Amino acid sequence: LLPHDEYTPSIYGLDCEMVRTSQGLELARITLIQFLMTSTDRTEIHMKGAIEGIKGNEGEWYNVVMDLYVKPKNRIRDYLTRYSGITAKILENVNTSIEEIQATLLTLICEDDILVGHSLENDLRALQCVHTKVIDTSVLFRSKDGRKHSLKHLTACLLQRKIQQASQIGHCSEEDAHASLLLAVHRARLGPTFKLYDKKDHRRNLMSTLTKVRRRDILNQPMFFQRNMGPIICLGPSEWIKENVGQSHQNVAHVLECESIKSSATKAVASYLRPGSRNACLLWSKLNVNDEYEVDYSSTIDSFLSNILGVAPSSTMFLIVFQEGYADAKKLYKQRLVAKDARSTLGWSNEQEDKLKHVVDIARYCDAYWIGAAN
Repeated sequence: LLPHDEYTPSIYGLDCEMVRTSQGLELARITLIQFLMTSTDRTEIHMKGAIEGIKGNEGEWYNVVMDLYVKPKNRIRDYLTRYSGITAKILENVNTSIEEIQATLLTLICEDDILVGHSLENDLRALQCVHTKVIDTSVLFRSKDGRKHSLKHLTACLLQRKIQQASQIGHCSEEDAHASLLLAVHRARLGPTFKLYDKKDHRRNLMSTLTKVRRRDILNQPMFFQRNMGPIICLGPSEWIKENVGQSHQNVAHVLECESIKSSATKAVASYLRPGSRNACLLWSKLNVNDEYEVDYSSTIDSFLSNILGVAPSSTMFLIVFQEGYADAKKLYKQRLVAKDARSTLGWSNEQEDKLKHVVDIARYCDAYWIGAAN
Protein backbone atom coordinates (compact mmCIF):
# COMPACT_ATOMS: atom_id res chain seq x y z
CA LEU A 1 0.00 0.00 0.00
CA LEU A 2 1.33 3.42 -1.00
CA PRO A 3 2.43 6.40 1.13
CA HIS A 4 0.61 9.73 1.17
CA ASP A 5 2.38 13.04 1.80
CA GLU A 6 1.53 15.12 4.91
CA TYR A 7 -0.77 12.52 6.29
CA THR A 8 -1.56 11.77 9.97
CA PRO A 9 -1.49 7.98 10.38
CA SER A 10 -4.75 6.25 11.18
CA ILE A 11 -5.52 2.95 12.92
CA TYR A 12 -7.72 0.45 11.11
CA GLY A 13 -9.27 -2.82 12.17
CA LEU A 14 -9.48 -5.43 9.41
CA ASP A 15 -11.28 -8.74 9.15
CA CYS A 16 -12.02 -10.86 6.11
CA GLU A 17 -14.22 -13.89 5.54
CA MET A 18 -13.24 -16.51 3.03
CA VAL A 19 -14.85 -19.37 1.10
CA ARG A 20 -13.16 -22.44 -0.29
CA THR A 21 -12.90 -22.58 -4.07
CA SER A 22 -11.28 -24.89 -6.59
CA GLN A 23 -8.08 -22.86 -6.10
CA GLY A 24 -8.18 -22.72 -2.29
CA LEU A 25 -9.44 -19.99 0.04
CA GLU A 26 -10.69 -16.81 -1.62
CA LEU A 27 -12.02 -13.52 -0.31
CA ALA A 28 -15.81 -13.30 0.10
CA ARG A 29 -16.25 -10.40 2.52
CA ILE A 30 -14.07 -7.57 3.81
CA THR A 31 -14.73 -5.23 6.72
CA LEU A 32 -12.47 -2.27 7.41
CA ILE A 33 -13.14 0.00 10.39
CA GLN A 34 -11.25 3.12 11.46
CA PHE A 35 -10.55 3.86 15.12
CA LEU A 36 -11.57 7.40 16.06
CA MET A 37 -9.04 8.48 18.66
CA THR A 38 -10.37 11.99 19.35
CA SER A 39 -13.56 14.02 19.13
CA THR A 40 -11.91 15.83 16.24
CA ASP A 41 -11.82 12.56 14.31
CA ARG A 42 -15.55 12.11 14.88
CA THR A 43 -16.24 15.69 13.82
CA GLU A 44 -14.35 15.16 10.58
CA ILE A 45 -16.34 12.02 9.86
CA HIS A 46 -19.59 13.91 10.51
CA MET A 47 -18.50 16.67 8.13
CA LYS A 48 -17.89 14.07 5.44
CA GLY A 49 -21.49 12.91 5.81
CA ALA A 50 -20.64 9.45 7.19
CA ILE A 51 -22.63 9.93 10.39
CA GLU A 52 -24.37 6.56 10.20
CA GLY A 53 -21.01 4.79 10.01
CA ILE A 54 -19.90 5.92 13.46
CA LYS A 55 -20.39 3.28 16.14
CA GLY A 56 -19.18 2.37 19.61
CA ASN A 57 -18.97 4.08 23.00
CA GLU A 58 -16.78 6.74 24.61
CA GLY A 59 -13.15 5.86 24.02
CA GLU A 60 -14.13 3.10 21.60
CA TRP A 61 -15.63 5.01 18.68
CA TYR A 62 -15.03 3.67 15.21
CA ASN A 63 -16.21 4.30 11.68
CA VAL A 64 -17.13 1.56 9.24
CA VAL A 65 -15.04 2.46 6.21
CA MET A 66 -15.77 -0.61 4.12
CA ASP A 67 -18.04 -3.62 4.51
CA LEU A 68 -18.47 -5.42 1.19
CA TYR A 69 -19.11 -8.89 -0.15
CA VAL A 70 -16.75 -10.04 -2.90
CA LYS A 71 -17.29 -12.41 -5.78
CA PRO A 72 -14.58 -15.14 -5.86
CA LYS A 73 -12.89 -15.77 -9.20
CA ASN A 74 -13.13 -19.55 -9.07
CA ARG A 75 -15.90 -22.07 -8.50
CA ILE A 76 -16.96 -22.27 -4.87
CA ARG A 77 -16.72 -25.71 -3.29
CA ASP A 78 -17.51 -24.81 0.31
CA TYR A 79 -19.02 -21.59 1.65
CA LEU A 80 -17.65 -22.38 5.13
CA THR A 81 -20.87 -20.89 6.46
CA ARG A 82 -20.22 -22.10 10.00
CA TYR A 83 -17.24 -19.75 10.21
CA SER A 84 -17.76 -17.18 7.44
CA GLY A 85 -21.51 -16.68 7.63
CA ILE A 86 -21.43 -16.66 3.82
CA THR A 87 -24.15 -18.50 1.87
CA ALA A 88 -24.91 -18.99 -1.81
CA LYS A 89 -27.84 -16.59 -1.50
CA ILE A 90 -25.66 -13.82 -0.04
CA LEU A 91 -23.23 -13.98 -2.98
CA GLU A 92 -25.93 -14.54 -5.60
CA ASN A 93 -25.98 -10.97 -6.96
CA VAL A 94 -22.51 -9.87 -5.84
CA ASN A 95 -20.28 -8.60 -8.64
CA THR A 96 -17.53 -6.78 -6.70
CA SER A 97 -14.13 -8.21 -7.63
CA ILE A 98 -10.99 -8.49 -5.53
CA GLU A 99 -9.28 -6.05 -7.92
CA GLU A 100 -11.89 -3.40 -7.06
CA ILE A 101 -11.31 -4.01 -3.36
CA GLN A 102 -7.55 -3.66 -3.81
CA ALA A 103 -7.95 -0.41 -5.73
CA THR A 104 -10.21 1.02 -3.00
CA LEU A 105 -7.79 0.01 -0.24
CA LEU A 106 -4.98 1.86 -2.04
CA THR A 107 -7.01 5.07 -1.81
CA LEU A 108 -7.88 4.54 1.86
CA ILE A 109 -4.82 3.10 3.59
CA CYS A 110 -1.44 4.79 3.56
CA GLU A 111 1.99 3.36 4.20
CA ASP A 112 2.16 4.77 7.74
CA ASP A 113 -1.34 3.65 8.76
CA ILE A 114 -1.60 0.77 11.20
CA LEU A 115 -3.64 -2.31 10.37
CA VAL A 116 -4.97 -4.33 13.31
CA GLY A 117 -6.40 -7.82 13.04
CA HIS A 118 -6.33 -11.32 14.44
CA SER A 119 -4.18 -13.80 12.50
CA LEU A 120 -3.80 -10.95 10.06
CA GLU A 121 -1.64 -12.96 7.67
CA ASN A 122 -4.76 -14.86 6.54
CA ASP A 123 -6.63 -11.64 5.74
CA LEU A 124 -3.74 -10.08 3.84
CA ARG A 125 -3.18 -13.31 1.93
CA ALA A 126 -6.84 -13.34 0.88
CA LEU A 127 -6.57 -9.69 -0.17
CA GLN A 128 -3.29 -10.40 -1.98
CA CYS A 129 -1.86 -7.29 -0.33
CA VAL A 130 1.23 -6.45 1.70
CA HIS A 131 1.35 -3.90 4.51
CA THR A 132 4.32 -3.41 6.83
CA LYS A 133 2.76 -1.64 9.81
CA VAL A 134 0.50 -4.20 11.42
CA ILE A 135 -0.60 -5.34 14.88
CA ASP A 136 -1.65 -8.97 15.02
CA THR A 137 -3.49 -9.64 18.28
CA SER A 138 -2.92 -13.39 17.96
CA VAL A 139 0.82 -12.65 18.22
CA LEU A 140 0.54 -9.72 20.64
CA PHE A 141 -1.30 -11.80 23.24
CA ARG A 142 0.27 -15.22 22.77
CA SER A 143 1.37 -17.10 25.88
CA LYS A 144 4.94 -17.60 27.07
CA ASP A 145 5.16 -20.96 25.31
CA GLY A 146 4.21 -19.33 22.00
CA ARG A 147 0.64 -20.65 22.00
CA LYS A 148 -1.90 -18.40 20.30
CA HIS A 149 -5.35 -17.75 21.73
CA SER A 150 -8.57 -17.37 19.80
CA LEU A 151 -10.09 -13.92 19.38
CA LYS A 152 -13.20 -15.15 21.16
CA HIS A 153 -11.17 -16.20 24.21
CA LEU A 154 -9.13 -12.98 24.34
CA THR A 155 -12.24 -10.83 24.04
CA ALA A 156 -14.05 -12.73 26.79
CA CYS A 157 -11.10 -12.69 29.22
CA LEU A 158 -9.66 -9.22 28.61
CA LEU A 159 -12.67 -7.19 27.49
CA GLN A 160 -15.42 -9.19 29.25
CA ARG A 161 -17.40 -9.30 26.03
CA LYS A 162 -18.94 -12.15 24.12
CA ILE A 163 -18.44 -12.54 20.39
CA GLN A 164 -18.97 -15.36 17.90
CA GLN A 165 -21.97 -16.68 19.82
CA ALA A 166 -23.52 -20.03 18.97
CA SER A 167 -26.77 -18.27 18.02
CA GLN A 168 -24.93 -16.48 15.18
CA ILE A 169 -24.60 -18.00 11.73
CA GLY A 170 -20.87 -17.73 11.26
CA HIS A 171 -18.59 -14.93 12.43
CA CYS A 172 -19.43 -11.25 12.03
CA SER A 173 -16.44 -9.60 10.40
CA GLU A 174 -17.31 -6.17 11.80
CA GLU A 175 -17.58 -7.62 15.31
CA ASP A 176 -14.25 -9.41 14.94
CA ALA A 177 -12.51 -6.34 13.49
CA HIS A 178 -13.81 -4.21 16.35
CA ALA A 179 -12.74 -6.77 18.98
CA SER A 180 -9.17 -7.01 17.69
CA LEU A 181 -9.00 -3.22 17.40
CA LEU A 182 -10.12 -2.76 21.02
CA LEU A 183 -7.61 -5.34 22.26
CA ALA A 184 -4.77 -3.46 20.55
CA VAL A 185 -5.96 -0.06 21.78
CA HIS A 186 -6.30 -1.27 25.38
CA ARG A 187 -2.80 -2.77 25.20
CA ALA A 188 -1.41 0.55 23.96
CA ARG A 189 -3.17 2.47 26.73
CA LEU A 190 -2.55 0.08 29.64
CA GLY A 191 0.81 -1.35 28.64
CA PRO A 192 2.19 -4.91 28.85
CA THR A 193 0.23 -5.73 32.01
CA PHE A 194 -2.89 -5.92 29.82
CA LYS A 195 -2.51 -9.57 28.89
CA LEU A 196 -3.66 -13.07 29.68
CA TYR A 197 -1.99 -14.41 32.78
CA ASP A 198 -1.02 -18.05 33.06
CA LYS A 199 -1.94 -19.70 36.34
CA LYS A 200 1.74 -19.81 37.23
CA ASP A 201 1.98 -16.03 36.79
CA HIS A 202 -0.53 -15.10 39.49
CA ARG A 203 -0.94 -18.19 41.62
CA ARG A 204 2.07 -18.79 43.81
CA ASN A 205 2.40 -21.61 46.27
CA LEU A 206 2.58 -20.20 49.79
CA MET A 207 4.95 -22.88 51.02
CA SER A 208 7.34 -22.35 48.11
CA THR A 209 7.53 -18.66 48.99
CA LEU A 210 8.03 -19.35 52.70
CA THR A 211 10.72 -21.94 51.97
CA LYS A 212 12.73 -19.40 49.96
CA VAL A 213 12.37 -16.80 52.71
CA ARG A 214 13.34 -19.16 55.53
CA ARG A 215 16.50 -20.23 53.70
CA ARG A 216 17.86 -16.69 53.82
CA ASP A 217 20.18 -15.43 56.52
CA ILE A 218 18.10 -14.28 59.51
CA LEU A 219 19.01 -10.62 58.94
CA ASN A 220 17.79 -10.82 55.35
CA GLN A 221 14.42 -12.25 56.31
CA PRO A 222 11.32 -10.04 56.67
CA MET A 223 10.87 -8.46 60.10
CA PHE A 224 7.90 -10.76 60.76
CA PHE A 225 10.13 -13.84 60.69
CA GLN A 226 12.96 -12.12 62.55
CA ARG A 227 10.59 -11.53 65.46
CA ASN A 228 8.75 -14.83 65.16
CA MET A 229 11.15 -17.74 65.19
CA GLY A 230 8.50 -20.32 65.96
CA PRO A 231 7.54 -23.16 63.62
CA ILE A 232 5.26 -22.99 60.58
CA ILE A 233 2.31 -25.34 61.00
CA CYS A 234 0.19 -26.80 58.20
CA LEU A 235 -2.91 -28.72 59.19
CA GLY A 236 -5.55 -30.12 56.87
CA PRO A 237 -6.79 -33.05 54.77
CA SER A 238 -4.15 -35.32 53.26
CA GLU A 239 -5.02 -34.35 49.69
CA TRP A 240 -4.76 -30.64 50.52
CA ILE A 241 -1.37 -31.18 52.20
CA LYS A 242 -0.14 -33.11 49.19
CA GLU A 243 -1.16 -30.31 46.81
CA ASN A 244 -0.01 -27.32 48.87
CA VAL A 245 2.87 -28.56 51.02
CA GLY A 246 4.26 -31.71 49.42
CA GLN A 247 7.41 -33.54 50.41
CA SER A 248 9.78 -30.76 49.34
CA HIS A 249 8.52 -28.27 51.94
CA GLN A 250 7.98 -30.53 54.92
CA ASN A 251 11.43 -29.66 56.29
CA VAL A 252 10.22 -26.06 56.65
CA ALA A 253 6.77 -26.74 58.12
CA HIS A 254 5.28 -29.14 60.65
CA VAL A 255 2.56 -31.05 58.86
CA LEU A 256 -0.49 -32.53 60.56
CA GLU A 257 -3.24 -34.39 58.74
CA CYS A 258 -6.77 -33.54 59.79
CA GLU A 259 -9.74 -34.60 57.66
CA SER A 260 -12.48 -32.78 59.56
CA ILE A 261 -13.07 -29.98 62.03
CA LYS A 262 -14.41 -32.65 64.41
CA SER A 263 -11.14 -34.55 64.36
CA SER A 264 -9.14 -34.69 67.59
CA ALA A 265 -6.19 -33.39 65.56
CA THR A 266 -7.72 -29.89 65.72
CA LYS A 267 -6.63 -29.74 69.37
CA ALA A 268 -3.11 -29.23 68.05
CA VAL A 269 -4.17 -25.83 66.68
CA ALA A 270 -4.80 -24.47 70.16
CA SER A 271 -1.59 -25.95 71.53
CA TYR A 272 0.52 -24.30 68.81
CA LEU A 273 -1.18 -20.94 69.40
CA ARG A 274 -0.55 -20.82 73.15
CA PRO A 275 2.40 -18.67 74.26
CA GLY A 276 5.56 -20.68 74.77
CA SER A 277 8.38 -22.38 72.91
CA ARG A 278 5.95 -24.24 70.62
CA ASN A 279 4.12 -21.05 69.66
CA ALA A 280 3.77 -21.06 65.86
CA CYS A 281 4.80 -18.01 63.88
CA LEU A 282 2.33 -19.02 61.16
CA LEU A 283 -0.47 -21.58 61.18
CA TRP A 284 -2.10 -22.46 57.86
CA SER A 285 -4.98 -24.87 57.92
CA LYS A 286 -7.92 -26.11 55.95
CA LEU A 287 -10.72 -27.72 57.92
CA ASN A 288 -13.68 -29.47 56.33
CA VAL A 289 -16.91 -28.80 58.18
CA ASN A 290 -19.29 -30.59 55.86
CA ASP A 291 -21.10 -33.56 57.33
CA GLU A 292 -24.03 -35.19 55.53
CA TYR A 293 -25.66 -35.98 58.87
CA GLU A 294 -25.35 -32.46 60.29
CA VAL A 295 -27.54 -29.71 58.91
CA ASP A 296 -26.24 -26.82 61.04
CA TYR A 297 -22.48 -26.47 61.27
CA SER A 298 -22.53 -23.15 63.15
CA SER A 299 -22.22 -24.61 66.65
CA THR A 300 -19.21 -26.73 65.62
CA ILE A 301 -17.50 -23.72 64.05
CA ASP A 302 -18.30 -21.44 66.99
CA SER A 303 -16.85 -23.92 69.46
CA PHE A 304 -13.62 -24.31 67.47
CA LEU A 305 -13.12 -20.58 66.97
CA SER A 306 -13.84 -19.76 70.61
CA ASN A 307 -11.20 -22.27 71.66
CA ILE A 308 -8.38 -20.96 69.45
CA LEU A 309 -9.21 -17.28 69.90
CA GLY A 310 -9.19 -17.72 73.66
CA VAL A 311 -5.65 -19.14 73.91
CA ALA A 312 -3.76 -17.11 71.30
CA PRO A 313 -1.62 -14.11 72.31
CA SER A 314 -3.16 -10.67 71.81
CA SER A 315 -0.69 -9.96 69.00
CA THR A 316 -2.20 -12.77 66.90
CA MET A 317 -4.21 -11.99 63.80
CA PHE A 318 -6.55 -14.52 62.20
CA LEU A 319 -7.74 -14.58 58.62
CA ILE A 320 -10.73 -16.91 58.52
CA VAL A 321 -12.27 -17.80 55.16
CA PHE A 322 -15.48 -19.75 54.62
CA GLN A 323 -15.97 -21.30 51.20
CA GLU A 324 -18.64 -23.70 49.99
CA GLY A 325 -18.69 -26.07 47.04
CA TYR A 326 -15.00 -25.98 46.05
CA ALA A 327 -14.49 -29.73 46.42
CA ASP A 328 -17.63 -30.49 44.38
CA ALA A 329 -16.61 -28.04 41.66
CA LYS A 330 -13.12 -29.50 41.47
CA LYS A 331 -14.46 -33.06 41.28
CA LEU A 332 -16.95 -32.24 38.51
CA TYR A 333 -14.36 -30.26 36.57
CA LYS A 334 -12.03 -33.26 36.53
CA GLN A 335 -14.90 -35.48 35.40
CA ARG A 336 -15.64 -33.13 32.52
CA LEU A 337 -11.99 -33.12 31.44
CA VAL A 338 -12.08 -36.91 31.24
CA ALA A 339 -15.43 -36.96 29.45
CA LYS A 340 -14.33 -34.34 26.89
CA ASP A 341 -11.15 -36.22 26.01
CA ALA A 342 -11.30 -37.53 22.44
CA ARG A 343 -10.28 -40.98 23.65
CA SER A 344 -13.03 -41.17 26.25
CA THR A 345 -16.22 -43.16 25.76
CA LEU A 346 -17.94 -41.29 28.58
CA GLY A 347 -20.56 -38.72 27.74
CA TRP A 348 -21.11 -35.30 29.25
CA SER A 349 -24.76 -34.26 29.39
CA ASN A 350 -26.34 -30.83 29.54
CA GLU A 351 -27.55 -31.69 33.04
CA GLN A 352 -23.97 -32.34 34.16
CA GLU A 353 -22.83 -29.08 32.58
CA ASP A 354 -25.60 -27.17 34.37
CA LYS A 355 -24.65 -28.80 37.65
CA LEU A 356 -20.99 -27.86 37.15
CA LYS A 357 -21.90 -24.24 36.42
CA HIS A 358 -24.08 -24.17 39.53
CA VAL A 359 -21.39 -25.46 41.91
CA VAL A 360 -18.73 -23.25 40.30
CA ASP A 361 -20.94 -20.19 40.88
CA ILE A 362 -21.27 -21.20 44.53
CA ALA A 363 -17.53 -21.86 44.94
CA ARG A 364 -16.57 -18.49 43.42
CA TYR A 365 -17.81 -16.65 46.48
CA CYS A 366 -16.59 -16.83 50.06
CA ASP A 367 -16.73 -14.94 53.35
CA ALA A 368 -13.45 -13.72 54.79
CA TYR A 369 -12.87 -12.20 58.23
CA TRP A 370 -9.87 -10.61 59.92
CA ILE A 371 -10.11 -11.25 63.67
CA GLY A 372 -7.87 -10.24 66.56
CA ALA A 373 -7.25 -12.56 69.51
CA ALA A 374 -9.20 -12.00 72.72
CA ASN A 375 -6.25 -12.00 75.16
